[in-house]
Amino acid sequence: MTVRPINFAHKLNYNKYRPEIESLADPSFHSSELFGLEMAELTDLEYNILNSNLIKYGKENVVLVKTNFHNKEFVCLIGTNYSLNKFLLELCLKNDNSFFEELRLTLLNYTDYHLGSFKIGDKQFFNENSYVMGIINATPDSFSDGGKYLSPEKAIDRGIEMFDKGVDIIDIGGESTRPGAGKVSIEEEINRTILIIKGILKNRSEAVISIDTTKSEVAETALKEGALIVNDISGLTFDSKMLETVVKYEAALIIMHIKGIPKNMQDNPVYEEVINDVYEFLKRQSTIALQAGVKTVLVDPGIGFGKRVSDNYEILNRLDEFMGLGLPILIGLSKKSFIGEVLDLTVDERENATIVAETKAVKSGAVIVRTHNIDKALEAKKILNFIDNPNLVING
Repeated sequence: MTVRPINFAHKLNYNKYRPEIESLADPSFHSSELFGLEMAELTDLEYNILNSNLIKYGKENVVLVKTNFHNKEFVCLIGTNYSLNKFLLELCLKNDNSFFEELRLTLLNYTDYHLGSFKIGDKQFFNENSYVMGIINATPDSFSDGGKYLSPEKAIDRGIEMFDKGVDIIDIGGESTRPGAGKVSIEEEINRTILIIKGILKNRSEAVISIDTTKSEVAETALKEGALIVNDISGLTFDSKMLETVVKYEAALIIMHIKGIPKNMQDNPVYEEVINDVYEFLKRQSTIALQAGVKTVLVDPGIGFGKRVSDNYEILNRLDEFMGLGLPILIGLSKKSFIGEVLDLTVDERENATIVAETKAVKSGAVIVRTHNIDKALEAKKILNFIDNPNLVING
């Protein structure tokens, strides 16, 4: 059983529970503050425990409803943030039950998300801020910049430029993960990336380097040379030794959702409910990592990785719901096909639309934006900072 937050400001969520919401007598349930905690695959015992306690301790403006969606039963505890927190706090104080604790923790993860922080190496990051991760693809076949940084010298210069311009993290990859891409050998991937990592850190020792790989051997080589993050697009599912490697070097870990492998991930991917499926995967894999001893875990819903165009837009629309995991969200939207397909744009024409999507993501909870165009992303970061902190603007 997985608990996740439901924001009824999103039409898809409201429509899912529309009959139940509109049947409620209290008109306050139609306010914009309406919120839910949704549970899939809830057992009858768990439902009865929750329902009986709701009757026993139930507060005003908290209800429990069931609905069927795509032939799957969902149970949702609905109220306002305030009424839900008050009810769940009372339950936790009067009952020693991990089920109630998980419900309240999920709610607090969501409501207090922007108060969170995390460390990568010696650097402190804060969920209330936004950060830019610049991409260096040392590959001949990446969809955006394939072949551009195959030369270690060019890649190193690009990394130094990124750091000097204010990029927070530099993500280096030696194997393309575009749709249809095949695998490269461990040796080749190491050869493509290791000189770049060494070169950047030799010139800019304070740079935060991320290695984009699904192979533990590649990750270990990079971490030995000073990389601080492993960006695993498989979410620990392609290499059984990856978790052990991350723990050994006390690295930060990015867990991404993918359906299939890059070679076949876009061959008719199908979801009954994409948000639920992705959330459950990220919850399961992040729990495994944290229990194994990984100190810093970030989550990435995997836009474009085994998703239909509509799936990608639904994830972007409801990105805030992933705040319920209590982990910083990273998003990669840069120049991806879900943008190009609806606007009929080539890869090189997607810059402006990318910035719009990235800005939406940041306002919906993304802490780190992984992008090709660092200049536009850094400008957007500054503008968002001024919007959130108008007092920083010097009036002329």
